[in-house]
Amino acid sequence: MKTVSAFANYLDGRIIFGIKDDCTVIGVENVQQLMLQIEHAINDGISPRPSYKLSTCRREGRQLVVLSVCKGMNPPYYYQHRAYVRFDASTAPVDAAQLRQLVLQGSALAYEELPASKQDLSFKQLEAEFQKVLGIETLSNDLLKTLGLVDRQGYTYAGQLLSDSPGPFHASLGIARFGESSSIFLHRESLEECSVLYQYHRVLELLDAWYAQYEQVSGFYREKRIQIPREACREVCRQAFLLLNILAAEFQFREM
Repeated sequence: MKTVSAFANYLDGRIIFGIKDDCTVIGVENVQQLMLQIEHAINDGISPRPSYKLSTCRREGRQLVVLSVCKGMNPPYYYQHRAYVRFDASTAPVDAAQLRQLVLQGSALAYEELPASKQDLSFKQLEAEFQKVLGIETLSNDLLKTLGLVDRQGYTYAGQLLSDSPGPFHASLGIARFGESSSIFLHRESLEECSVLYQYHRVLELLDAWYAQYEQVSGFYREKRIQIPREACREVCRQAFLLLNILAAEFQFREM
């Protein structure tokens, strides 16, 4: 049943009854009775009930029972209140991180759509950004819903990341500028418990200060150039925030 849980959680698999671990074919004496026992064991022991099929085949003149288990659409599939995963030839309980991932798959929610760990959030930084870019007066609850920052249950993790105080484990950023070696710091600062919008603008502010535009003569013309384009820095920030999501999710998994 542990292996049935593992197959239903992660990938299709088959369990063949009537063959020993050393591949010796011993067959099944009472096929119908065994199939009934397997069916009852799965229906009574695995929750939710996975999709499976029982069939028979013959090998070396002996009859075998084949249990085919399909990867389910609603993980995690529990056996005796534990979910399992298959590692080569062994089956083991999933750890907290794997369980959280299975729960996300079963709920069809991305990490940022889950309920936030904090619900007393403010959005002054985000509101100021919308006022500047779109000219809105206030950041309404309807707009927060449209952005996916709040749902019926309250604020989401996306909302927490864009709030003014997302928390130290959800939106912290370390910035450093090195000298001739990694042991020489020309500048170093840490941004903690502040909106990812503020972090993003602070990164661009330092980028402009450290890598200002310069002119280079090319042929008969002077061309303005920059060592690191803002677009490249923006992409790095985007990837960093994605990684931040993953690390924050991992932290939450381990806290379960």
